[in-house]
Amino acid sequence: MCPLRLNRAELVQMALSTSSGSDSLPNFDQGGYDSATYGDSFADVYDDWYSDLNDSDFVEALCHALPHGQARICELGVGTARLISAIATHRLPVLDVVTGVDTSEAMLNIARHKTVHATVTYVLADFSRNIGTGPYDLIFAGYNTFFNLANEESMRSCLSLVANTLAPNGSFFVDLARPLHTENGSHVEIRSSTVLSTVFSFSHHEVEHQRMSGQFVEYTQGIPGQPRRWAVHYLTPEQLDSYAADAGLVLVDRSEDGHGSVFTADSRRHISQYRRLP
Repeated sequence: MCPLRLNRAELVQMALSTSSGSDSLPNFDQGGYDSATYGDSFADVYDDWYSDLNDSDFVEALCHALPHGQARICELGVGTARLISAIATHRLPVLDVVTGVDTSEAMLNIARHKTVHATVTYVLADFSRNIGTGPYDLIFAGYNTFFNLANEESMRSCLSLVANTLAPNGSFFVDLARPLHTENGSHVEIRSSTVLSTVFSFSHHEVEHQRMSGQFVEYTQGIPGQPRRWAVHYLTPEQLDSYAADAGLVLVDRSEDGHGSVFTADSRRHISQYRRLP
């Protein structure tokens, strides 16, 4: 059946009829989903699907926090090097020294083939266990990457590593979503559709456990392909601040975007900057 001949409601119904529903969505407690699953699932489409991700303001905020001269930088969850490439280009003619950490060899294989205007070392590791030795002038994690960590233990471990490897005046930045409680439950959306195929997004939000999980599935003439799975365990800003303080980090700035817009109770996103406690 060709997706072009179906309206939106019919497409969604087709997807639901061939999907096992929210019970099949990934989470960190199910077998077959680990710290490398997201990267391995999305590596071949990541740069294409997220080329228009609007986080240039985050790049600007990171660059503003760096010294004028050469800096040592560490990205947690470097993926395909999308963000460090943008930072390095923004920083020219300065050539920084960058460490990029990721659990996915598939992602790192793509990153290694990119031209980045910096001295870059890629590390295949879980960033709750290894982020290199530092000291770093800047450590950061892109949009929701910190929430890819599976549980409280791994988040606290990561923050301890950050505190131990930051230079005295260094900064740690995270770019994170703030999910709405009204989004609780299961959802199906169409991500994209062409004459031959349609990509569906299946997601499930458990507000009580602060977990969101899902998968993208491409249907080609009605036949589902391999699912691309994701799962996050999110924190409120207040919880994140508490974990950070326990690790020896203090919040120095929080805004709802990289331009410094005031963070409010209605903000859906926050960019937070931490430094080591004096």
